[in-house]
Parts: sequence; structure tokens; C-alpha cells
Amino acid sequence: MEDRFEKLKLNEDEVKVVQEVFEVFKYYDEGQKGELTKAEWEQLKKYMADSGYDMSGPNLKFEAIDKNGDGTIEFTEYLQLMMDHFNMVYDDDEH
Repeated sequence: MEDRFEKLKLNEDEVKVVQEVFEVFKYYDEGQKGELTKAEWEQLKKYMADSGYDMSGPNLKFEAIDKNGDGTIEFTEYLQLMMDHFNMVYDDDEH
């Protein structure tokens, strides 16, 4: 299976963003399971909104982020959302 992140070209600033995204996710991931419940996502979303991010819109709803429908937001699903939000660069034009 192809790793969807291997095609990224990250500059220093983007690496910092990914690190920050990971730290925020980790903070709200109670129990360090590698996934967020809907309640944990709502807390994280509130924190980001309070920090000045626009957290409105249908693509930021829990159900839209939970791509595999398992009732949690896995780190990869969250990271994909943040990558799309921050417009990180891919090697190809597929994205």
C-alpha cells in the first residue's frame, strides 16, 4: 500500500507545522490511542478556534474527517485535514 505522505516535500516551516499539529493532536488524545473521539475533537476544535483559526465549514465536521467511519479521527485522518488546510506540496498533481 502506498504511503500517502511519502510524496510530500516539506520545507522547514512545513515540518514545524506538522510537528505542531502532532503535539496538539497528542495533547487532546486522552489515553494516547492515536485517535480522537468526537468529544476530544470538539475540545481540539474549540482550542483552535480560540487560537484564531477558522474552524467552521462542513469539511471540519467530525463525520467528514472520520473517512473510514469508525467513530474516531485517527492521526492520519487529522493530519490529512491539516495538510489540506495548510496546502502542503505534493510531488504530483493527484491531490
